[in-house]
Amino acid sequence: MRLQLSPTNGWGWFNGAGEPMDVPPPFSVEVTVTQAGDPFTSVLGQVPPGTHPLAGKWLILTPRRTSFSLGFDGYCNLFGFDTRPHVPKINEALADKPSLTGSVQVDEMID
Repeated sequence: MRLQLSPTNGWGWFNGAGEPMDVPPPFSVEVTVTQAGDPFTSVLGQVPPGTHPLAGKWLILTPRRTSFSLGFDGYCNLFGFDTRPHVPKINEALADKPSLTGSVQVDEMID
């Protein structure tokens, strides 16, 4: 599945040391569902090489919901890694410390 993403300020963007960083521009990434959900509980993908600030990063996205009963609103938490994290469960993946964190809006999901 390919996701077209627009980074949002959300709760802020931070590097692995907890220092604020600039919100990156929109991008797309090919992802694999690592935990099923509606539409997913978590996905994993690597940003293609290039000039984007997140180029080459491995990303885990998890829906940001105030209540699972409200459904998917398109907002996700983003966890970025320099190397492929452990999957499929988010709590296992986060055993590896993310090199960045942020928030995105899923603009489009393409199967």
